[in-house]
Amino acid sequence: MNGERLRPHLARVRQELRAQSLLPRKRFGQHFLLTPEVLLRIAGAAGDLHGRTVIEVGSGPGGLTAALLDLGARVVALEVDPDFAEFLESCFGDDEGFEIRCQDARQEGGQALNQLLEESCRQDGRPPLFVSNLPYQIASVLLVDLVRAPTPPEQMVVTIQAEVARRILAPPGSPERGLLTLLVGLCAESKRLFRLTPGQFTPPPKVSSAVVQIRPRQETDSPFQRLPRLEALLKAAFEGRRKMLRRSLARMIGPDILATLDPELLTRRPQEINDQEWLALAATVGPKISSQK
Repeated sequence: MNGERLRPHLARVRQELRAQSLLPRKRFGQHFLLTPEVLLRIAGAAGDLHGRTVIEVGSGPGGLTAALLDLGARVVALEVDPDFAEFLESCFGDDEGFEIRCQDARQEGGQALNQLLEESCRQDGRPPLFVSNLPYQIASVLLVDLVRAPTPPEQMVVTIQAEVARRILAPPGSPERGLLTLLVGLCAESKRLFRLTPGQFTPPPKVSSAVVQIRPRQETDSPFQRLPRLEALLKAAFEGRRKMLRRSLARMIGPDILATLDPELLTRRPQEINDQEWLALAATVGPKISSQK
């Protein structure tokens, strides 16, 4: 199955690009992977795809789409660019394992994507997979949407900017640890799989990329649901990431509540605090924040 659709499809894509029948658009952040070995490696990183529904966002000319189909997946592709959506329909429309939706994945604040996740879960009896070479400008926001979705994917394999990958994976104490780290990390387990250089894309981006695996925790309620003030606490703290936590919290809670907290914790900067400490802090001060604000 490896390359059955993929290699002839990539030959057609290259021909269309040379003829300028298809053109990458900067406003959509379009950079295409056209190497079959790389595309099959990304698709294969999601495990056994036979009979599985895979959601793909930003399908572009369909290189990854073809790789996913070759590995036995049922692919639901979301593509905002109508020219590429039409091209994908012409390439794969006769394949019963393919569906194209010409829409923005963040339409209605992500509700359209949530509905697709829930629909797939009902149909298959299990959450879908998510495999995508994500457009750079929406990657961070979309990943947060996905891990916090009411029905998150079972697993995600995504190509993103290397810098975004470092921020997601940053451990306590790292200067790259920030709000994105916690918004994703408190809801999912993540690991870097491999890097991609700019020269592996057409056209080459100005930055390196990384392929990352993200496994959302399949919980009935996320930490952000259990602790309603957790996100407000994190945002306030990381707005002043160079300040000690004491100064950030002083804007949210009174001195009497501050006095009850661990003095050593209050001397740290937000990037030095681990996940469990944030959860404990939100559980302690969250109700006070809501009652005073």
